[in-house]
Amino acid sequence: MRVDQLLEPTMRFSVGHPSGYVGAAFDADGMLVWGFTAGLLDRLFELAEIAEGWNRRDVRPLPE
Repeated sequence: MRVDQLLEPTMRFSVGHPSGYVGAAFDADGMLVWGFTAGLLDRLFELAEIAEGWNRRDVRPLPE
């Protein structure tokens, strides 16, 4: 998957863990990227000023 695809707002959402943690997530060709990796990508995109606006209120449960 290319970086520009990860920047698409439709590929971004938040994931809620049963512990209460809520963090950034990405849909990478049907695979879920979340936790440390998604947080790192989210922060890098923000620091590089290439992040596009995405719906941070779209919180989905962590799949089993």
